[in-house]
Amino acid sequence: MKGNAIAAMAAGLFSLVAVTGVSAATPAGGGACSTGAAANASTESAESRLRAVKLEGGGTITLIKRLPKGLQVSFTLAPTPKSFIRCELGLADPEKWDGRFWGLGNGGWAGKTYVRCDGVSAYVHTDLGTSRSPYRESPTDREILRDYAWRATHLMTVNAKRIVEAYYGRAPDKSYFLGASCGGRQGIQEASRFPEDYDGIVSEVPGLTERSRCSHTWRREMLKKKHGKWFSAKEMSAVREAELAYFAKTDPEFAHGRFIIDPYPTKAKLDGCWAEIVARNPGLADREQLWRELFEPVMVNGKRYAAGRLIGIEFTSAWTFLLPKYVGPRNASTTTEADLEAVAAEADVWPPADLTAFKARGGKIIMYGGLEDLSCPEPEIREYYNAVIRGMDTATAASFFAYYTVPGRSHGAKGEPSGPGQVGFPIGLNKKIVDWVERGVHPGAVSFKWHHEPKVLVVTPHPDNKATCTSL
Repeated sequence: MKGNAIAAMAAGLFSLVAVTGVSAATPAGGGACSTGAAANASTESAESRLRAVKLEGGGTITLIKRLPKGLQVSFTLAPTPKSFIRCELGLADPEKWDGRFWGLGNGGWAGKTYVRCDGVSAYVHTDLGTSRSPYRESPTDREILRDYAWRATHLMTVNAKRIVEAYYGRAPDKSYFLGASCGGRQGIQEASRFPEDYDGIVSEVPGLTERSRCSHTWRREMLKKKHGKWFSAKEMSAVREAELAYFAKTDPEFAHGRFIIDPYPTKAKLDGCWAEIVARNPGLADREQLWRELFEPVMVNGKRYAAGRLIGIEFTSAWTFLLPKYVGPRNASTTTEADLEAVAAEADVWPPADLTAFKARGGKIIMYGGLEDLSCPEPEIREYYNAVIRGMDTATAASFFAYYTVPGRSHGAKGEPSGPGQVGFPIGLNKKIVDWVERGVHPGAVSFKWHHEPKVLVVTPHPDNKATCTSL
């Protein structure tokens, strides 16, 4: 999905449900009179006050502009000689500010930014430092890659909070981050590397590592060479239809012909699916071993790099081959194990699976993965979650981390009425994270709208992890 579409996906959640119920504290300096005076301060006065703020990371305020519902503050950051990071901050008028600060995630390779100013909260967004050529399509330089991966988000947050405090006369009461895909990873990076930045984080279908996509593309080519054959697009569709038909015998009716509730492979499931496949498509009988190997983990030089395919999920490559940004010009057929290990070597750009400090300060995370997501596969997201909570009992894990596995959910595209991606966006995650942080109300079940039917998929968090369906 394009970066601006993912960014809009995160921003659009605010339109689904309002966040209410917490009144803004009185700004420093007193009551209604001082608040009114702050609201009536001229843009020129605000500009003078804000331009005096000292920004970290080579920061410079480039624009202060009055908007219909508040103030826009644009600033750039240059933590390294090659860096050029753009940030946009939208500030509600002082007397209307609810005391909340929201960091908003980007998408894809980012490179674009926008201003959100709703007259209620403070919002900040960054292009992650990839707006300039040659970094627009992928951050090939190692320092730009670090800006993109985690540095830009942290410096955006730190500097935006300084501007917020200068404008309102006080720091935010609570800080939240909301993002999907690349933005989902931004949130997890913040929790793991800079736990003091945010109180609550919503991480949707996060792209936690590039190893999966790179290694799956490589493995596809290896299987082609090994077996001397592959599947045509028509055959892939026929395989998926047969897999769906097999699970329609046991899955609830709302999933029939649309998606599979639990597509994680077991021997019994694979045996049943293959019997269905060859019964419907006798011409594929010679492809059994090739098909079964798709479900095995991707191994590179004896190391596990990615989980295998899930049943009922498309298994063609739908995304740009990513290795060139790490190891130079390559295509899928000339990639080697050494190339893949070069991706893995970039360990300092992926989120560490240690949220101990974030948990200790009372931080909360809502995260979900889509079982039909080809870009950010759910097994990789679930593995990160399991690594974080390893050694914790159920109650301890649930006290700060709510993880959801969503059947029928792809990477945000609307999907086809009879194809993958039936389940769409969640409803009201911004309100759920606020309620959890500020009122101690666990998010519980989350509802996801269907794309093509007036239905809602209701999903409970792990370890229960159940899905039911209701009508709108």
